[in-house]
Amino acid sequence: FARPTVEMLAGYLETAAILERYEAISPAEPREGYPASPAQQRMYVVSQLDQQGMGYNMPQALEITGELDAVRVQETLNRLAERHEAFRTSFVMQEDQLMQR
Repeated sequence: FARPTVEMLAGYLETAAILERYEAISPAEPREGYPASPAQQRMYVVSQLDQQGMGYNMPQALEITGELDAVRVQETLNRLAERHEAFRTSFVMQEDQLMQR
């Protein structure tokens, strides 16, 4: 709150010591599955209570008018899935524990 504008914040970041402390997050070691986070566990429980649909995971719908290039849309979705692991993640129960793959 000490720097309430984008300009003030940008000026601070250009000279801040915080930039020197930056460390990249290392990827997790590859394995079959990873424990789900508490937030993921809550979402899983909610989805199990309402099995009528997957509406919770669809916060927005778009209406498309005109021609749609379905091949291009599919290629774009494939590229997004290749780039972002979250789009390739699934959840399974293993020994009474929710795991993500």
